[in-house]
Amino acid sequence: EAQGEAGIRHYWTTWNWGQRFVQSMVDCDEPERILAAVQPDLVVFSDCWPISNIAAKHMVIKRNLPYLVVCHSGDLAPGRAFPASLKVVAGQFARAREVVAVAGSSLKVLREHYGLPADKGRVIWNGRPAPYFAPSDPAVSARLRSQLGLPEKSVLYFTAARFDALKGYQYQLEAIQRLFARRRRLPVYFAWASTGHLQEQFQSAINKQRLQGRIRLLGHQGNIADWLGAADAFILTTMLEAMPLSVLEAMAKGTPVIATGVGGIPE
Repeated sequence: EAQGEAGIRHYWTTWNWGQRFVQSMVDCDEPERILAAVQPDLVVFSDCWPISNIAAKHMVIKRNLPYLVVCHSGDLAPGRAFPASLKVVAGQFARAREVVAVAGSSLKVLREHYGLPADKGRVIWNGRPAPYFAPSDPAVSARLRSQLGLPEKSVLYFTAARFDALKGYQYQLEAIQRLFARRRRLPVYFAWASTGHLQEQFQSAINKQRLQGRIRLLGHQGNIADWLGAADAFILTTMLEAMPLSVLEAMAKGTPVIATGVGGIPE
């Protein structure tokens, strides 16, 4: 709704790219339909993987349109899964007016593994909007902590990341198990704001370890900034990242961060 009020129009593909990713590599009909309707002067590709939107780029090149590529991932796995795409990706990078990576580590991967020319590419780190920098409201923080039933002077660790194996919740859970095996009465609690295909699996593991009183699964939350303000620290045990918004959001709130040193996180 906000985008509509700002004059942003959406042209949707007729199939789900997440479920049918390979189609985004070979189906030229959909991008051609959209390009014909929009008649753009410039195309900006906001890609997840370096091999995203291959067919759409092909049609943009065919129309001789200028384009930019913003790549939000420095993941090696897609190129290994589709090695035949690497030469195509390198050629499309070479034709782009510019290629933007969201972290220096990602830019290095694009150059070393996806054929990005040495004379092209720059880093523009992700940013977050002003509300994340606003001071926390003590009343809101107290209300959120009260919802969890936390005792006074307790320590709350917060995580916001989808439930899948790459986000490393399994390592956080193992560390929590070890912590309470040694110091069961520590006033330490954890809140995980997430959804995903492993949610039930993690809830079952939490119940099995009798940690449901210590680890609360919050589901999807639209007020992440408030939760960051209510937490004493933010944890991200991810195995793969470029420049995670969640870490930037915690930093903007002034909430201490504990995170794995992967991808752009050290930057």
